Amino acid sequence: MAEALTFFEQHGVLVLFFVTLLDQLGLPLPSSPMVLAAGALVGLGRLDPIAAVLAALVPTLLADWLWYELGRRKGTRVLRFLCRLSIEPDSCVRSTENLFSRQGPGALLAARFVPGLSTVAPPLAGIVGMPLGRFLLFDTVGTLSWILSLGALGLLFGHRLDLLSEWLSGMGTGGFVLLGGALALYLGFKAWRRQKFLRELRVDRITPEELHDRIQAGDPVQVVDVRHRLEVDSDHRILPGALVLPAEELEARISELDLERELVVYCT
Repeated sequence: MAEALTFFEQHGVLVLFFVTLLDQLGLPLPSSPMVLAAGALVGLGRLDPIAAVLAALVPTLLADWLWYELGRRKGTRVLRFLCRLSIEPDSCVRSTENLFSRQGPGALLAARFVPGLSTVAPPLAGIVGMPLGRFLLFDTVGTLSWILSLGALGLLFGHRLDLLSEWLSGMGTGGFVLLGGALALYLGFKAWRRQKFLRELRVDRITPEELHDRIQAGDPVQVVDVRHRLEVDSDHRILPGALVLPAEELEARISELDLERELVVYCT
């Protein structure tokens, strides 16, 4: 651990730049702890504060601009690709869409503090047609708020960094095994819960061909499109006769469903 801190002290700006860039491009790298560590080193006088801020800000804005352009050109396919990299892929897209629908451009200020959403928010801004200038303004303010907040936290507890280094070094490899085991258990639980949900979902699935045949045969099925409003607005294709009823509006509009008929729900 002490060696790692020494390496980060010597090459902190470059490490922070590339870890932040790769994290924002979608790879599961720990940019937040890096910003915390950078703040701690700034507090100890071992890292230049301006260089540290720029090393986190510039790569984040570059990656966000790239995702914004991809979202503007490729639509919701970009969101679904990014969310497949998330440990919560089933709620990733919906959570970001809900955040944008409630807060508009202000979502870019909050998304940076929500794990998993900071990478998804920029392409969604492109999808909904947010002007580039407004996107860059809100994204810059949100990113700076995130960097300065984490940096200040690291600055506040910077004097504890050496104590933490000594404690982990004293534990030897056992400390790293303990931390790695806890992380593996957490990720394993997430994967098990997702697979359980998908197994339950498969029981009641119907293929597009089966639905088409049933509609052609005159079966009394009601097709319900539960996509988010932002998705419907960006892709106007709707199955013929389908009721557009976003999941967020289900409770308020439940009376529009014919519960005497079999419901077929789709969301993509």
